[in-house]
Amino acid sequence: IETRGAVETIDDILEVPGIDAVYVGPADLSLTYGLPPGLDNPSDDFQGALKTIVAACERHGVVPGIHSHASLAATRKDGGFRMITVSSDANLVMQGLRAELKTARAETST
Repeated sequence: IETRGAVETIDDILEVPGIDAVYVGPADLSLTYGLPPGLDNPSDDFQGALKTIVAACERHGVVPGIHSHASLAATRKDGGFRMITVSSDANLVMQGLRAELKTARAETST
């Protein structure tokens, strides 16, 4: 769910047979509300959209998911999300590479 239009028609989307879960892309969703891309916009429109999505998922027995980061995981869980991604593949690769480079530099600095 990445657009304002998807939020406005969320019940129609969730009525499609076979949908077991939906996933919110908060940065893209933010853009469609005229907000800067981000994982947690404080805007009432953005926060209301998240509540609308979770409530619709509860009505339809669908699991709500969202892209996030670790520091927002508890907030997202408290907000009703049941599937929470706390990083991205690119971020995890960068973290691993930084750790490897740190080790390599330490090993070769003598």
